[in-house]
Amino acid sequence: MRITTLRNILVVLGILCCSLLSASMTLAQGSSGDVIMVLPFENTSTHPEYNWVGESFADSLAELLSKPGLIVVSSDERSLAYQRVGLPETMIPSRATSIKLAREAKATMIVLGTYTITTAPEEPQEQPAKGKPAKDKSSVEALVQVTARVIRVNEGRTLGEVLDGSWATRQFDFGSALTDLQKIHGDLAYQIL
Repeated sequence: MRITTLRNILVVLGILCCSLLSASMTLAQGSSGDVIMVLPFENTSTHPEYNWVGESFADSLAELLSKPGLIVVSSDERSLAYQRVGLPETMIPSRATSIKLAREAKATMIVLGTYTITTAPEEPQEQPAKGKPAKDKSSVEALVQVTARVIRVNEGRTLGEVLDGSWATRQFDFGSALTDLQKIHGDLAYQIL
């Protein structure tokens, strides 16, 4: 009887120690890394055929920002947050709604952005000389101008720093040819990190 009681006490103490160790490790992991949510960027141009660019920022930045010490909300978790808040996934939320979505996904930071696409005006179509190929209309190069910012969810304000006694927000601006979109994704992720 004594051995059984002693064995039961040791088992209970062992389970208690393991659960305390597990809880402390979870707290340490949770407090050491921020959780970041990247929302699709908003197309502010008059070219709706380029709306896919906004989702490309959300997907690429989520992948590029996934580094040790930084937890990234996946696109599935982002979709679930939209569902819980009752919003369609195609909606570009306001700043306040973005914070609400981030809180639903347990994120501590949000990456928001806008982009504008400009295309070169089309030149008048000339008849090609005999034996020469016609100029391809799809070769007209589109340019993209991107503005992004990171918002701390608990403060509700854009990341920045105090300069000369006042708060200066940190905004990321990039512009290049649309064919350099992957490079823009990388440069933006590097600047955010």
